[in-house]
Amino acid sequence: MNRKDYFIVSPTWVDVLTLGSLVLSALGLYQAARGRLSLAIVFMLSAMFADMFDGLIARRLKLESEFGKQLDGFCDVFTYLVLPLYILFQIGMNDALSIISLFAYLAGGLLRLSKFNMTGVVEEAGTAYHIGLQVIWSQLFVVLAFPLWSWLGDISRFILAQILFLMSFFMIRNLRFPKPTRYVLQSIIILAVAFAYLCLHLIGIHTP
Repeated sequence: MNRKDYFIVSPTWVDVLTLGSLVLSALGLYQAARGRLSLAIVFMLSAMFADMFDGLIARRLKLESEFGKQLDGFCDVFTYLVLPLYILFQIGMNDALSIISLFAYLAGGLLRLSKFNMTGVVEEAGTAYHIGLQVIWSQLFVVLAFPLWSWLGDISRFILAQILFLMSFFMIRNLRFPKPTRYVLQSIIILAVAFAYLCLHLIGIHTP
């Protein structure tokens, strides 16, 4: 009796890598719930790093599949929406306006990811584009929100909420945004920022 008689799916090792980003996101949520926000950001960025390469490897090794595409989309919900927004809530975005802005970003992100699962990347004249602002920018937002909150305190709520509303709007706006392709540079930046936040955690700076 073969494997398909036991399981409803036969994931490739690329799909396992995709699930790795989900595990890292879950660890980030756990650390955020314990108030260790700097460490939660490390896991958040690590999940982004894993997610960045699963699709690239799948394309290079011709392991792309509809199942892998759908799995990646579901994992992205946690990597780029649930975890970053929960970190922002734990940082201090817990007043009425902030919660509305967090929900707006969540809704916009879900709509954006659902549309992306249907259309994918658009190519024109050799250049790849995303329709609507990519959800990955939530991670940069969190990375910058942490020091901003430490400098400005509670007044940061209004600034951050307005930016979230604006990002939510552009995620569902019918505009083209170039797909990032400089993977080596992106990897270096992600790992460098993750290391910086790990250092913050190790010296005892867990929250802004």
